[in-house]
Amino acid sequence: MSDDLSIVIPAYNESKRIISTIAAVRGFFDSKHNDLNLLEVIVVGDGSGDDTVDLVKDYIDSFPDFPLQLIELSQNFGKGYAVKTGVGVARGVYILFMDADLSTPLTEISKLRRSLDLGFGVAIDSMGLPDSEIIRHQARYRELMGKVFNLMVRLLVIDGICDTQCGFKLFRADVAKLVFRLLQSDRFDFDVEVLLIAQELGFKIVEVPVIWQNSTCSTVSPLRDAWQMFLKLVNMKRRVQKNLISQGVKAKHES
Repeated sequence: MSDDLSIVIPAYNESKRIISTIAAVRGFFDSKHNDLNLLEVIVVGDGSGDDTVDLVKDYIDSFPDFPLQLIELSQNFGKGYAVKTGVGVARGVYILFMDADLSTPLTEISKLRRSLDLGFGVAIDSMGLPDSEIIRHQARYRELMGKVFNLMVRLLVIDGICDTQCGFKLFRADVAKLVFRLLQSDRFDFDVEVLLIAQELGFKIVEVPVIWQNSTCSTVSPLRDAWQMFLKLVNMKRRVQKNLISQGVKAKHES
């Protein structure tokens, strides 16, 4: 079908919520309150130290008619690597990657899809737009760190995007396959690099106001991961452009 959707969910130590998230996805698409056909949900187990993978396997056994598949990585490679792995096997015309915490409601999918219908290659939910609705805020220090990080992204990497980090992004499949094939970042900075690659290749990116609520079970370390991401921003643009040249990919082509 022309509206087939693949959903990729990276999962690292998500035993407390992975089943409720999968069940929410299943219930949402069973309700038919959307205009997309769910082709598959791909959970990528990123070397978890808990029973995330076993829980997903049990769910697959319990609901064999639900199009859920599990990719089990041998160790923790990072969120970027996990999403890249899932995108690599996805078969949908549209590919969404989403966090396991359901901070963004599934109803946002239709809003993103409508943007792709207008000619965009990538549609991302954004907390940085005036019309975004934040139901439950992060702690003040996390919000401040996020604002500083987004400022650094705009200064050093991508101008014109308010929020690169919201874990709810929809791609046309051809865009996703090319962009993620070129992705080098394995961890939390991958969101920035994915958008930078898409921008360098000339694909149109649109930010969509989001309804969002903070999850209290974040696996991101505010000090360690934020510091590492800051360091990686410094040479990201040069590194990405060099990689495109080495891969023989022509930049600034239009989709």
